[in-house]
Amino acid sequence: KLDDLNQDTVCGKYDFIITAQRDLIDKDCWVYSVLYHDWPVLVFNEGHPFGGRESVDLIEAKYENFVALSKGYSSRRWFDETCAAAGFQPHIAVECDYQLRSEMIRANYGLGFSSILGQKSNILHEFKYVRLSSPIITRTQVIAWDKRRKLSGAANIFRAFMVSYMKEFCQQNS
Repeated sequence: KLDDLNQDTVCGKYDFIITAQRDLIDKDCWVYSVLYHDWPVLVFNEGHPFGGRESVDLIEAKYENFVALSKGYSSRRWFDETCAAAGFQPHIAVECDYQLRSEMIRANYGLGFSSILGQKSNILHEFKYVRLSSPIITRTQVIAWDKRRKLSGAANIFRAFMVSYMKEFCQQNS
C-alpha cells in the first residue's frame, strides 16, 4: 500500500519495488532507475461516445461514472490528481481492485482510468481507450531499492535487465 511505502521497515524489506516515481516520498530511503514514462487514457466499452476519437480533454468526462481503483493504489492517486488538475471530483460508481475493475467496465458501470501500457495488459486489452489531451500528467514508473543496501551482482543484473526490457517493450508498443 502507498501509505506503507515510505516507512523504514518497507524500505529495507524488499530487494526492489516497481512504482510511480511520485510515490517515493522518502528520498533518504530510495534510489531508483526510470523504467518508462506513460500517458493517461480513459478505458471503455465499444459504442461509447469517446470511441473513435484520438484524444479527449478529461473535463469532457466530468459527468461520467467512473470505475476506480480503491484508495491506497498508486494508480488511484494518479487518477485523483489528474481529475483535480482537470477541475473536478469524479463520480465514482464502483471502487475496486484491478481484476474487478475490468468486470465493472465490461458491465458498463463506468469509465476506467489507466495508462497506454496498462491498457495493453491482459485485464484491459479487450476495451477501447482514448488518450487524454488535457490535463497531461504522465506517469513515470521506476524500479527502486533501498539506498542503504548494497545490491548483489544478481540484483544489479536484474535491475539492468528490467530497464533494458522496458525500454525495448515501450519502443515496440508506442
